[in-house]
Amino acid sequence: MFASARTRLRSATMTPLRVAVLILLAWGAYWSALPWIDCLRAYPFGLDLNQAQFCTLGTPVFRSPGPGSPPAHLANLLVALAYVFTAVLTAVRGRPI
Repeated sequence: MFASARTRLRSATMTPLRVAVLILLAWGAYWSALPWIDCLRAYPFGLDLNQAQFCTLGTPVFRSPGPGSPPAHLANLLVALAYVFTAVLTAVRGRPI
């Protein structure tokens, strides 16, 4: 009984490889979401729900897209969420890498 508990504890510890993978996944999530973050930073009036929708989906709902419209960054956010989800799974799962 104690051997299996000890093995589970040893495999769940944060090895240097697991820490490196977590850092790289968090870094990838940041770089993936960076265009969306920069779009939000472009407006100095603070975070507004319409502004977040504008940066995520591109053009507002009631306006047709024009030549100066920013691109939608929804795909960037989805990839960043996938990176974060993978990092969480890597951190909490008990299997060794």
